[in-house]
Amino acid sequence: YPFDEDWERGGVYVLPSFHPAFLLRSPDNYPDAVRDFKRIGALLRQEAGVQRELPPVEIWDATWFRETHAALDLLEQQSILACDIESTRLDVIRGRLLTLAYAYVDRSIHGERVKAVVFGDTWFRHAWFQDRIAALHSQTDLRFVWWHGKFDRKWYKHHLGVEVRIDGDGMLAHVALDSRRGIHGLKERASDALGAPDYEH
Repeated sequence: YPFDEDWERGGVYVLPSFHPAFLLRSPDNYPDAVRDFKRIGALLRQEAGVQRELPPVEIWDATWFRETHAALDLLEQQSILACDIESTRLDVIRGRLLTLAYAYVDRSIHGERVKAVVFGDTWFRHAWFQDRIAALHSQTDLRFVWWHGKFDRKWYKHHLGVEVRIDGDGMLAHVALDSRRGIHGLKERASDALGAPDYEH
């Protein structure tokens, strides 16, 4: 181990890997098992003739009044939104909320792409913006997905006076699948799943 080649016998691929009970007792081998499962997906895509490419990302920095309203109108038309915040520190009382960000997958005749909208703190003190954000988060036909949403929810409440709903949490799902410590941050996930560089250094 590790095996560099898949064995094909009689039209069946054989991919040796670890027994789940072994992984529970030897968590250091978990990354190898994850790699094996990723290879299964790659083999299936290869058989189906499907290439897996990440969709392009478009970022809309909503800095002007009119485009901010247009961006909020667009977000209200989606079915699933990925939500995130950026702040100056972890302390919600002493820290400053810098940005709100929402992303969704846009599927059109031109293909699939991820569109992200970023709102800066210029708008946060305005009642009309707080009302629009509250209206967005009160939509029952929209699903809101977060990464550690419990943390972000405090910032919405304290700085905008807005209650937000958490319909899904990627970090909690990741912890449920893999309970090892130190691997659940966005930086680690971006590096592992997307090959992103260390953006903090």
